[in-house]
Amino acid sequence: MFLTAGAIRHNRINPPSHRSNVNGMEGADTRIRGFPIATDRHRKFWDRIAARYAARPLKDVPAYEAMLTATAARLTATDRVLELGCGTGGTAIRLAPGVAEWIATDFSPEMIRIASAKP
Repeated sequence: MFLTAGAIRHNRINPPSHRSNVNGMEGADTRIRGFPIATDRHRKFWDRIAARYAARPLKDVPAYEAMLTATAARLTATDRVLELGCGTGGTAIRLAPGVAEWIATDFSPEMIRIASAKP
């Protein structure tokens, strides 16, 4: 599993006119289908609450476990997964062993730090 904090680079969905400097990545795309993606303000918010978010128990454990089971059933050992907005990495940690590659990304370096520290 590979964890990274950063912005999504240009893709075919978004016109180049929406490109700017996001989280220090010059030319990164700032819109997805017309909606803004994370900005420095968003990153600061998630960095600030990351520890509280990580310490908070899941609200509906059976629903989360059902989602993991349903998702795992659709993955194969040869799949390569890119997870956008991985937060503290709970889903990646649980599902990554079942695929060839799992890249987990988040705009918040603090969320990535917490995810990377998990066993």
